This record gives sequence, structure tokens and C-alpha cells, in this order.
Amino acid sequence: MEGWRRLRALPLAAVAALVFGLWLATTTPVLAPTFEVDGDWANGLDWGILTGQQFGKSIDFTLGPWAELDQPSILSLGLFLAAVVAIVTTGILLIFVAWRLARNWLPVLPAAIAVALLAAPAVATWSGFSGRVLLLAVMCLIGLRVGALPQRWQRWVLAGLSILSAIALLAKFSNGLLAIATVVLIAALCTGGNLARRALAIVGALGIACVTLILFWLFAGQSVGNFLPWFGASLQLTNGYADAMAIDQPGLLGQYFVFASITALLLVLAVMRRGTSRIVLVVLVAWVVIVALRLGFTRHDVGHTPQSFLLLLAAGLGLGVARQIWLGLVSVVIATVAVLAVGPQYLHVVDPVTIVRNTAQTVSAMVSSSYRAQLVAEARAAGASHYAVPGAVLSAVRGQSVHVDPVDSNVAWVYSLRWDPVPVFQSYSAYTPALDAINANALVALGGPEAVLRAPLYAIDGRNPMWESPLYMRALVCDFSPSVTSARWQVLERSSASRCGVPSVLSSVSFRAGESVAVPKAPGAGYMVVASFRVANSPVNWVATEVFKPVSKLVVATDQGSFRLPRAHAGGPLILSLPKSAGWAAQFGGDTRVSTLSVNATGTVVFSAIPVSISN
Repeated sequence: MEGWRRLRALPLAAVAALVFGLWLATTTPVLAPTFEVDGDWANGLDWGILTGQQFGKSIDFTLGPWAELDQPSILSLGLFLAAVVAIVTTGILLIFVAWRLARNWLPVLPAAIAVALLAAPAVATWSGFSGRVLLLAVMCLIGLRVGALPQRWQRWVLAGLSILSAIALLAKFSNGLLAIATVVLIAALCTGGNLARRALAIVGALGIACVTLILFWLFAGQSVGNFLPWFGASLQLTNGYADAMAIDQPGLLGQYFVFASITALLLVLAVMRRGTSRIVLVVLVAWVVIVALRLGFTRHDVGHTPQSFLLLLAAGLGLGVARQIWLGLVSVVIATVAVLAVGPQYLHVVDPVTIVRNTAQTVSAMVSSSYRAQLVAEARAAGASHYAVPGAVLSAVRGQSVHVDPVDSNVAWVYSLRWDPVPVFQSYSAYTPALDAINANALVALGGPEAVLRAPLYAIDGRNPMWESPLYMRALVCDFSPSVTSARWQVLERSSASRCGVPSVLSSVSFRAGESVAVPKAPGAGYMVVASFRVANSPVNWVATEVFKPVSKLVVATDQGSFRLPRAHAGGPLILSLPKSAGWAAQFGGDTRVSTLSVNATGTVVFSAIPVSISN
């Protein structure tokens, strides 16, 4: 009742701003399956969840068994309702915590506007459930430390965030891991009392998170025995991301200056803050900045940086009060402008017509099975038109367990195939040798996929598609044989025995950066030539990669083009030439014939030849 009386006492404009922000933050988008790279993995995961795929055994991916919370799916009412509950819950909490932070230093109407400004970008950037949980954790970290959130709430905040962060880990591992680390910081730096009490708070928070993890893992229909393998593979995905996926999109370098400016303002606010330890506040700001930097600037493109600036906006909202209030206002304004760099996407979100339509679609998806069925049918028809898999190709794989390579997992859903993926089912995501080995072993294991349906070669960021997941690619050549080939699709079926013989070393060559190296010829027509590199890496580049992203990327120039090579995959075996006996058409890699190469680093390369028998 007290809260209701306070709300009634607010000016009408402030109430309108708060209601607008709440409406935005609790509206779940209705997303039909799409067929670009991200749409393929998103719907592929949802299809895997519905068909009972086991994470840690059948699937190891950036998202986990609660992926639908980050990518709302209309494939089933259960998946969609889970996303609705997650979005509504985090949306209400987002508005409530933001209001407490803003009212700590702003008048009523500006505070309400600030809350709406925070809510709208949070929706426009679409960081999903796991991103919202991380945002909430950062807001609570600052809020508890500066007193915007009462200290008596600390236990409840810790318990609630521990639960939400654990669920977020099962939605998107990297966001959930950062959220849990932030919760630990709350327990360590925002808990009153002595060291023992803080340690107890940390243990309690981690204990709640662990129990939640296991319970929701089981609720998702997953086996307890697969949890640790999934967790280990997810760590590999997180650790390998910086090396394999780091980019700086042209035209966005100025955002580093904006980021540095906001960071400087936040540090000044922390130093000028009264009534709390300035050192602790500086540590908290440093943590938020590190998280924001990795979140939005490792893969520095239009889609990631708004989420980064959103975290800085939340920190600025919490730190606002200082000796000079204008510093807080400046930091919030700059961060807000930076977040709004999403431009048309932001304007689209706040358009009243769009909001009403989204709300109507959300309600329809919850209450009408015919509406969901219509959306699914339309998406499936669009997928069939997009993929255009010929009848002969479908006949070859129908009834068999099928892995789809390299990225089009959605094909399994569109044509209702028996999807049996290798765990990292989009090959460019197998960032490390461990993930590569997981894929290769799953491909050739007893009970693995009986067939592989392949689209033409595809790679991101200037990488070589024949070098993605090297051990896995070798297994495709050696343990599967082409059966049906069309212009856009190739079917590989499991061979009764390996088609490859024992590798033999052709030569070992040391080279300087940029030095041209001749690739030795194969000893015969039926040999595949592969390369394994050992390249130098400076201590500075190694540290930069571990902390943020590499200063210099590894590039291999060949007579077939120049390709970025993740250092983790330099050890290969990287396919340089395929013999005709492999049976692969040109568009699927059959024309791979590298005769010279050079690397932008010093090192050694070992060339080997592997005999490949004629396909069955």
C-alpha cells in the first residue's frame, strides 16, 4: 500500500514515463524462425531442445538448454511461455531497480525519463534474458554500494540474483558467468561486517547458484552426467571466442573514444563519491568497464556495442550523485546517446504502433495455438524456399540420422529430418583444439550421424572454410563418402571403413613473416596434402588475447586467397589440396589446390600427405 500511495503522489508525466518503460521492458518479441547464420543456430537449438538433444553430449554451444529465454521460440507453447515469464520478470525488476537508482539523485520527472531511456535501449539492443540479468547485477552492485538500494535488501538481492544468474548461465553461458562473478563481488564488497561474514555471503550465493543450476538443468530434461562435459565445453567456447571471433568493424573506431570518455567520467564520479570507500567504488567501476569492454568490443560491430554502452549507462545512473551533479548527468547523457546509436532499431522499438503490434502478437502467441501454427507453417514454407533442397538429396538422407554442415542446422527443422548434430554444430564455432576434437570424435563415433548434409563452403571474417575445425574436416574426408550431389547440396554417407591411410611427412619448413613457402606436391593422384603450423606469438599479443582480444591476427596468404586463421587451429591438419578420389565437387571444397603460402608471423610448417581411397 505504501508503494501505491507513493505512485499516486507522482506527477502524471512521471507515471506515464514509468508505465511506458515498464510496457517496453515486459513485451516479449514474437520471433518466427529465420534463415541467416544466427537464425540457423537459434532455431536449431530450439529444435534440439524439443527433440530431446542432450547438452554436453549431442550439443555444446554458446547457448545452453534454456536458450529459449534469450531467443523466444514459437515452436511450442512451453518454450514461448518460459521466455515470456523470463522477460516479464526481468523487465519489472529492471524498471524497479533503475527507479531506485535514479531517484537517489534526480528529481521525480527526470528520474522517470531516465528509467524509460534505460528500458527502451535494453529492449532495442535485445540482449535477451541473460543480458538483462547481467545488467541487473551491475545495477545492484553499484546501488547497494552507494546506498541507493537499502542494505537490508542485500540478502534478498544476493539470493534473487544468484538464482537468476544461474538460469542465465543455462541460457547464455558467457553472460551467466559474468553475472555470477558480479554476484560474488556484491557478496564480497557490499556485505557489511567482518571478513568471515563476507566469506559466508559468497559461499551462500554460490551455493544457491549451484543448486539452481542443477535443478534447472534437470527441469530442461538434461542428464546430470552431461553437466560437467557441457560446462567444460562452454568454458572452451568462452575462452576461444576472443582469438577466433574478434573484429573491429570499419567506421566504428570512434566508439573507443566514446567508451574511454564515459569510463573517465565514471572513475571521476567514483573518486568524488562521499560516504563510501572510493577505492571500492573504483574497483567496481573497473569491473563494469572490463565486462562492458569484453561484451561489446571483442567482436566490435553494430550489434554488440549498444549492450556495452548500456552497462555503462547503468553504472552512471547508480553513481550519479557526486560533489558536482553535472558529472553524473554528463556521464548518463553520453552513455544514453551512445546506446541510442542503434538508431532505426531504437526508433522502431519506441514507435507506438510497433509496441501495440508486438503486444498483440505476444498475447496471440500465448492464447492461440492456430496463430502459432500459422507462423510456424509460414516459416517452414519460407525455409523450404530458401534452402531448396532437391528431392533426390532429401531421399538420400530421409530415415537416416543427419548432421547439417557447415551452418544450416535449420534444414533439419524445415524438412523434419532426424537431426543428429556434432556438438558444436556450426563449424566456425569450434574455436579450440578441444572443441575440434569433440566434433571429430562425435562424427566418427559408433552411433554418430549416418549422413552429413552439406551446403557450399561458408566462412566468416575472411576465414578459410576448409580450415574450420580441422580434425572434423579430416574426418569428413576420411570417414564419409559422397553419395548425392546437387548444385547447392552434397550428401556424405558414413563409410564402412576409413578411406584414409597413414599420413607421411613431406617436408618441414621454417619461415620468416611474409616469406613465400612452396607447398610440396602430393606423391600421387590419390593423396590429400595437409599443413600443421607452429607460429610465434609475442607476449604482448598473448596477454592482449587473454585479457581482451589479439593485437595482431594470424593471416595465411595463399595462391587461392588470404585467410584469417585462429591461432588455436594453426596446428591443423589444414587441408591444402583434395584429390579427385575424395569425390567432392568444387563448390564443396573439391577444387582446393594450394601451391604456395606465406604467414604474417615467423614459424615452422610441416606438410604431410594422406592417401585417400576412391569414394564408395
